[in-house]
Amino acid sequence: MSKLPVRTKVIFGSADLFGGGALNLVGFYYLIFLTDVMQIRPAVAGSIILVSKLWDAVSDPMMGVITDRTRSRLGQRRPWFIAAIFTVFLAVSLLWYPADFASETARIVWAAFAYLFFSTVSTTVMVPYMSMLPVLTPDYQERTSLNAFKMAFSFIAGIVAATVPMMLVASFTDLRRGWAAMGIIFAVLYALPWIG
Repeated sequence: MSKLPVRTKVIFGSADLFGGGALNLVGFYYLIFLTDVMQIRPAVAGSIILVSKLWDAVSDPMMGVITDRTRSRLGQRRPWFIAAIFTVFLAVSLLWYPADFASETARIVWAAFAYLFFSTVSTTVMVPYMSMLPVLTPDYQERTSLNAFKMAFSFIAGIVAATVPMMLVASFTDLRRGWAAMGIIFAVLYALPWIG
């Protein structure tokens, strides 16, 4: 059985910058963003996240079926990865955009839309990505090596997502602009690996 080139392993692993990084970024900071920046009551902010998790329970299995039935000249999963270049950038950017509506209801609707969109994009990207291992190689050792690369990128992305965002936000005198800029910077970081 031939070994996969290191380049393939790096490209595969780098895609988990989004998987590991975005989940940590959202987990550490999104409730703070919703309550302190968007001025949404904590119970409602938590409900937005709950609704998204319920949507995930439906959308994840649906995406598994969709990706398995995808037929294109690019293959089953590559069209989803090409779309990810744009959708990941848009979803992460919108997630951290501090919409300044006077009405709390409008801010809640915006936040719910942004988070559900982000969750849907995560599903359309990560479900096909996670199913790539057996497609890339049937060899157990090579799959283990691919997983090691994936976990290394995920670990690095998680550390960066836990430490860097607030430094970026604090570097702006207008914190609302800081949150938006941080979102764009991380959106670029998470979208670029899908070009490979």
